[in-house]
Amino acid sequence: MIIKLDHISYACINFDDEVKSWLSRGYKAKFVEKRVKNPGIKRGLMSRFSSRHDLAFLEGKHFNVELIDHGHVISGEQFLQPLSQMRTAMPIFNMQARNIAKSVFFWQSFGFRLNKITGSLSLADPVSQKKTIINLVKASGKQDFFLDGAGANCLSFVSSSVENERNFLKSRGFKVTVVEKLKLNKKNLNIFFVRGPSGELAEVFSIGK
Repeated sequence: MIIKLDHISYACINFDDEVKSWLSRGYKAKFVEKRVKNPGIKRGLMSRFSSRHDLAFLEGKHFNVELIDHGHVISGEQFLQPLSQMRTAMPIFNMQARNIAKSVFFWQSFGFRLNKITGSLSLADPVSQKKTIINLVKASGKQDFFLDGAGANCLSFVSSSVENERNFLKSRGFKVTVVEKLKLNKKNLNIFFVRGPSGELAEVFSIGK
């Protein structure tokens, strides 16, 4: 079961300067780790796999960000673009989708609800009830999005059981990786990635023992 949307992943270069930039905008660093081993399940989800990366988890008023520096980024159409810029009571994003209807089905699998009037998707935080709003935008290209694509490129969700979540998403016809274990911020994590029918990327993780 998906518990909540935990953060967005944001690929960058010039890691230290990027962290300072986000901190200057009011974000707080929960932890920063450098030369972290990159999970092997990211192969195929990156244009060029990097064995190590720098990572900072930043907590914001409206959404959390995981800054990742793989040592490179690829340019192109940005998968996810924040619109609220901390001016509204909720985070609002534009998201690229090759097929709007298929993308709606994909994100509904994570608990998002469709507003049939506006066409937007929303997901409420289970504690604060604050909603994350996504506006799907028709992508101009047909290419997939990648984890080393510059800017916001992936939504990350916490699940009560990654194995059950993986089986559910696989049963819906989505491409899922195997589950991999890793240690981050002194916590044992179980994670996998899923690619949607419009090239979307999502990460699902749970905290292990």
